[in-house]
Amino acid sequence: MFSLKNVEFWYEKNIPILKDINLNIKEKEISIIMGENGCGKSTLLMLLKGINKVSKGEFFFKNKNICYKKNEKRKLIESVGYIFQDPDIQLIGPDVESDIEFGPLNMEWSDEKVKAKSQEAMEMCDILHLKSKIPQMLSYGEKRRVAIAGVLAMDPEAIIFDEPTTWLDPYQQKKLKNMLIELKNTGRTIVLSTHDVNFAKELNGTYIFIKRGEIVKEGGIELFQDEELLDYCRLR
Repeated sequence: MFSLKNVEFWYEKNIPILKDINLNIKEKEISIIMGENGCGKSTLLMLLKGINKVSKGEFFFKNKNICYKKNEKRKLIESVGYIFQDPDIQLIGPDVESDIEFGPLNMEWSDEKVKAKSQEAMEMCDILHLKSKIPQMLSYGEKRRVAIAGVLAMDPEAIIFDEPTTWLDPYQQKKLKNMLIELKNTGRTIVLSTHDVNFAKELNGTYIFIKRGEIVKEGGIELFQDEELLDYCRLR
């Protein structure tokens, strides 16, 4: 789904945030970016979405080299959903239903398709009972589910979650875990970042460990048995 070859990214010239990133994110699987705060996880996710532009190297989406032309950028935007760490960034509608319909309406779909996809997303996120509520008045867990539904309603092939467990209680984390697995089972590609080792292990995906903007190690759940790796990446 995504491929990065010798990629670097910087906000200020020659001060790289990401360094020599070589990474393949497989289609229809769950990939988890692991690392401490400030290691470059969110920056990497925003590259995959196209929010950040690669400073050096090559970025491929579904085997097509992205050169950030208008039609390429639109395809990336429509195919890849992004859930920010803070759901308040994404909630803009006067009520939950309007908020979720906002994205699909901008896809130039028919009214019938917009309604159907929004309804489907609300059912999957268990928020139908909230559709008339004001988003800003909801609890944090409810806001996150509304933000997820807003992305799901646009029917993306891949969905990116930035630190999705932030401020969620254990019950909400369990519901989120089940939703991520269900999304993967529907054929979507899931990419997320976290420093929550226990949550990450339950997803049993592909793990990419990052330290100071560089990929340290990549593999399966067995990596969590490597105490030196966890210590180096400041995880426990």
